[in-house]
Amino acid sequence: MPTIQDLPNEILLNITNDLSYVACRSLSMTCRSFRVRLPLPRSNYTIHDLLEIETWTKYHPAKNRPNGSQQPTSEDYFACSSCLKIKSSDNFSDSMMKGSKGKFANGSDISTDRRFCIPCGMRTNMYSPGVKLWYGGGKRRFGFVCKVCGQFEKFEVRDAIDRNGFMSKDPKCPRCMTLPQRILFGSTIPRLPRMRRTG
Repeated sequence: MPTIQDLPNEILLNITNDLSYVACRSLSMTCRSFRVRLPLPRSNYTIHDLLEIETWTKYHPAKNRPNGSQQPTSEDYFACSSCLKIKSSDNFSDSMMKGSKGKFANGSDISTDRRFCIPCGMRTNMYSPGVKLWYGGGKRRFGFVCKVCGQFEKFEVRDAIDRNGFMSKDPKCPRCMTLPQRILFGSTIPRLPRMRRTG
């Protein structure tokens, strides 16, 4: 019995012309002969194509976890509507991965097509200097955009005291901190040369 691989190239091309970007990409990834015979899918994919791809098992391991542990980890990937790339959850704030912007969103308030990554949020000034945010999903990591240089800085929150102390401060990265702030956060301070006594 003939299979789809036995079809002539012309018929196969007619079939793939009617497929969506995601379906054509999936078909070309099924075996080596399709990867060689099929043309690359059109290059103008949309956020909706990426939203479909992000639900593939490779990019969405949380789908196979029990209901109580479906928070994203570094192995979960999300689509950014601004740069049109699929990136690890480490590149998204927690608010961009849950609720109406999460993968499990349903109903009329779905807004996954408005999800953006941290670098795009900084580029478009959605995350302006001084903004503080949780990112990375289940690991509960904290970061901020430096008020001085505008770079995103990842901050290790060791315990609630560090977190509460830091949340009340103006966020500045270690390169831009003043000396008293460096002492407060335990950064290494360069030693001054010893002065010799004269006389």
